[in-house]
Formats: sequence, structure tokens, C-alpha cells
Amino acid sequence: MAAPTIPATVIEPIERAVASDRATSLAGVLARLGTGAFADDRFFAPPHPARYTRFPLWRDPQGRFAIVCMTWLPGQGTPIHDHRGRWGAELVVRGAMHETSYGAVERRSDGATRLAPGLETTVRAGEIGIVVPTVDVHALRNTGPEVARTVHVYSTLRDACTTFVPGGDGWWVGAAVELQYDD
Repeated sequence: MAAPTIPATVIEPIERAVASDRATSLAGVLARLGTGAFADDRFFAPPHPARYTRFPLWRDPQGRFAIVCMTWLPGQGTPIHDHRGRWGAELVVRGAMHETSYGAVERRSDGATRLAPGLETTVRAGEIGIVVPTVDVHALRNTGPEVARTVHVYSTLRDACTTFVPGGDGWWVGAAVELQYDD
């Protein structure tokens, strides 16, 4: 079944926010649109037992932004990752997501990074998160008992990110990972 057409009342305010080149403007738009703008189940790929799913709901024809809808079964989450310089905002449509932010404490010449866990938050339905380039390294996880659904609007469609894996002695090694879409 194909995703329904996204109404102009959703796309146009996102276009204006993205044109301002500010994640805070975009977050405000998503908050005003609310969960109702993304309530249609057809906006989301069905859950997958082994991983969360990613559905590219909208790709701006001019390449300025993309809307990606994600479905998370209880316990599913991301590895620690960055957004490769992209900015954006995230809206929890259903359920709750636990986010752990990480800060780079030290970097070695070989690219390894010492990461320190930072703020831990639970973002519930109707709440927003902001993705800020260069400082946003985080992990998301559905720690709730139900399927969670989130909408992510990025300054461009993300085809890759950097994930961080333990490299020993408290160091983390980044690796480029191509992202999967369920479309």
C-alpha cells in the first residue's frame, strides 16, 4: 500500500522553516503540526522484528530537506551515531523514545574519539528533539512497552551516518554506515 499524499498544509510550513536554516524554527513547526499531521499509519513502514524501520515519506524535489518516518518495536534502538553535519528535528508521534547524548571529550589523530555520556531524556508523543550538527552524537531507543513512531525532518536525506563502536580503553571508533530505507 502506497503512502498517502502529504498535504500542502504540512509541507509548506516545513519548507519555510528549512529555508530559515534553523533547527529551532523547524522544531517549532513540528510542534505546531503535532502528532495529528502524521497520524496515518501508511506514513510508516511496518515493524521489523530485527531492527527499527525507516520510511522516506517526503523528499523535497529541490533537495532542501527530507521527512523520514521510523517505527520502533520495544527495545529497538540506534547505535551511538552522528548526523554527518545535517541538522533537523524529530517528533515522537506515538510511544516514547529514550535518548542519550554523548560529548566528544578528546580526539586522537587516527580519528578515535573519547565519548562521554551526557544528558539522558525520554521524549514522549507530541514532544520534539533537535538535531544540531557537529555537537549531536546520540543514541535513541524505544524503552517503552508499545510500538513507537517518530518523524525526522533533516536538512537533506541522510543516506549515511557515522556510528561509533568501542575501540578499547574508553575510545570509540567511527565508521560510515549506509542507512537502509523500507520503501
